[in-house]
Amino acid sequence: MPAPRRRITQDEAPELLAHWRASQQPLPEWCAQNGVDGRSLRYWADRLAQPAPIRLVELARPGRAAPEPLRLTLDGVVIDVPDGFNDQTLARVLAVVRAC
Repeated sequence: MPAPRRRITQDEAPELLAHWRASQQPLPEWCAQNGVDGRSLRYWADRLAQPAPIRLVELARPGRAAPEPLRLTLDGVVIDVPDGFNDQTLARVLAVVRAC
């Protein structure tokens, strides 16, 4: 009765995969000769071949504060206008302030 074949851990998988590929033997044959579970080694071959998941990271420049908003004063009313404002909205707000 053949000896049980051992399963592969993530830590040892890269080295065993390199040995198998260098041997240029079919996977079942190499695994049988080396006492390795072929399904386990195939799993790690597939798993390690997949690209790592993408991680998004928000970047900010250190020491650069957000720009000060434009400050408008009209008839005692103060309006702060941020960068990227909508000029049509600002025109409507100013028309309402003038009408008051």
